[in-house]
Order: sequence, then C-alpha cells, then structure tokens
Amino acid sequence: MWKILLEEFLGDLRTQKTRTLLTLLAMTWGTISVVLLLAFGDGLRIAVEDGLVNAGEDIFLLYGGETSKVFEGLPNGRRIRLTGDDLDILMQSIPELDLGSPSYGRWGTTFEYGDQKTTTYMEGIHPEFSEMRRMFPQRGGRFINAQDVERRRRVIFFGNEIAERLFGGEDAVGKTVLLDGTPFTVVGVMQKKFQDSSNNGPDADRAIIPASTLKTTFGRQFVNHLVLRPRHPLESEYVKAEIFRVLGRRYQFDPTDQRALGLWDLIEDRKLVVQIGAGIQIFLGLVGAFTLIVAGVGADARDRHQARRRRPEAAHHEPVRVRGAADRIGRRRGRAPLLRSRRGGRQRPAGRESGDAVHCEPQSVLADRAHGRVDSGRDRTHRGIPAGTQGGGRGPG
Repeated sequence: MWKILLEEFLGDLRTQKTRTLLTLLAMTWGTISVVLLLAFGDGLRIAVEDGLVNAGEDIFLLYGGETSKVFEGLPNGRRIRLTGDDLDILMQSIPELDLGSPSYGRWGTTFEYGDQKTTTYMEGIHPEFSEMRRMFPQRGGRFINAQDVERRRRVIFFGNEIAERLFGGEDAVGKTVLLDGTPFTVVGVMQKKFQDSSNNGPDADRAIIPASTLKTTFGRQFVNHLVLRPRHPLESEYVKAEIFRVLGRRYQFDPTDQRALGLWDLIEDRKLVVQIGAGIQIFLGLVGAFTLIVAGVGADARDRHQARRRRPEAAHHEPVRVRGAADRIGRRRGRAPLLRSRRGGRQRPAGRESGDAVHCEPQSVLADRAHGRVDSGRDRTHRGIPAGTQGGGRGPG
C-alpha cells in the first residue's frame, strides 16, 4: 500500500511540478509562521516575567499607611509607621512567612573613590534581601551576611552600574570608598540582570549596607518598607490577611482597613503577567492558524482555476454522432447510432458505456455497405443467411 502511495506521489511530482512546489511553499511558510509567532509570544512572556521577578521573587513590599476607619473609639486619619521590630513580630506570629528583611532607605548618599564621585540611593537590609530581590554577587565577591549585621560592620555592596561609574574597569572588591565622608569597604558587586520593575530605582544603581550600620550611623528609627516572602505563593491571600490582623492589633486599627498599610503584591503581578503572556500566545497561535488556512484555501482555489481551464479542452474530446450512411444503416437495422470522436477517435454505439465491448469497422466499409457493395458475414447472419453462402441467395435448406 505504501509503495503504491509513494509511486502515485512521485508520479504527481513529475507531472505537476509547479502545483506541487507552490503547495509545499504555502504549507511550509504557514508552518514556519505558526512556529515563529508562538516562539515570539513565549519569548515575550518569559522576558516580561523575568523582568518582574528580578525586582522581587514572590514577595510583598509592606509600607506604612493611614487609617481610614474609626476603630475602638480611635479616629481615622492616624498615620502608621513601621519599624524593624514589626518584622520580628510578623515572623514569630505568622508561621507561613518564609523570609523577611527590613529596608531602611536614604536618598542622595554621596560616594567617593579617588577622583570619582557620585550620588545614589542607599539601602540598609538583612542578608535575606539578596534571595528575595535576586541581588546575587559577581565572582570573587559576596553579599551582606549575618556577621555584618550583628557587628555593624562598615561594608558595602554595589550595583553593577554604580560600580562601573566609580571604579571603571578595576576590581571593586576590597577597595575603600567614602560614604558621606565615612570609609566603607566594598565586599561585592551585583551581577548584571534585566529588571523592568523597581522601587526607588533599579537595583543596578543602588548601594547596600547592613541595616544595623545604617540605623546607628544615620539614626534611623522607621523603616522605608518591609520585604516579606510567604512559604508558598498559594498562601499569599491568607498571609496578607494575617499581616493586617497582627499589625492591626499592634497599632490598633481595623484589620479590614486596606489603607492602614500599603502592600505591593508581586505574586499577583506575576500571575497577571503569566495570564497576559498566555493571551498573547493564544492570539499569535490563532494568527498562525489562519495563515495556514489561507494557504490551504489558496491552493484549493488554484486547483479549481486549473480545472476550469481544462474544461474547454475536454469538450473537444466528447463523442459525436456519425453522420451519413452509417447512421442511416444503424437506424434501419435497429442498432444504436455509431459515435465517433471529433478528432477521429474510435467509434462506439451511442448510449453504451465506454467500457462495453463494441465491434467497430472502418468508415469506408460502412459506406460501401450503405450502397449495397459489401455484404459481410455478420450482416448475413443478421438476415438469417449462413455465413458461408455466396452472393445474395439463400443456402441449401
């Protein structure tokens, strides 16, 4: 069976080269279009998701806010400001929280190294900040660790762009910089990463020091925000409700008051990005499918057009009636009129199928028979005369 199909396919290739080539080109282009469109949609989704995750992987950024509801006799409009102690309370009260870090922010901090001088945003954090914000050190360096926080060391971790401005092509690790005139030792530089979301600027252009060092050096009491990560993204809604419950009891506000605390939920943002990416892929897949359909419709239309062009040619091969004496003989003897091709093809009786066995004789013999000059054995048999009798008489009875 497969051999027969292969032979027919190769035969079609030899006899209909142009048609086969155009059909193959149309289907190939349609398939490539589908693949490219789906790949583009998937790549776009991955790029946007990575840009969001590099700003914070499955985390909450928790800010202080202002109450909007009266609670237990306390008026609304009270300001809520968070401290480092709030992080300890949340981590102890909510087992579903996995990681947490405070963030003490300071704008306009000046850094000097040799003749180079620049200003940027500085942040005081805990070591867990590195994993939650995906700020990983380059080879040969490290991030802020627990000993740095405990001993309030004057160490600093730079983003890759600010390190490039200060040190150029030099290795920054181990160098001493002046932070508003106070010497700090560089312990690491961040790996380059793509980031399309940020708070207080991109991570590549910020400086990181231990939270305890920033508090004691600059006398900061309140945090800019808290960075929190639940153990599982599916528990995010429960964890958020618990955060409002615990801090509501501490600061005496209604746990349902959403304005008492500001919360940036990067878990929900990631879900939204995934959904948008899936929608883009579905749309591009439909565009590719319609491209294939158009290619198939075009091939079918071309075949129909070629079939219409062949119909006038086929009309020249239709059988026609034999005119003249042979036709009169057929009617006189009760036979079906003989047909012949308009191009002189083989003759057959009218009304029979082309596959029936038919006795055909040359046209000249038919003409002689019409004028009585030929008397074949077949005609004699038809009139009841033995085939061996000569002339027009009957044979011996």
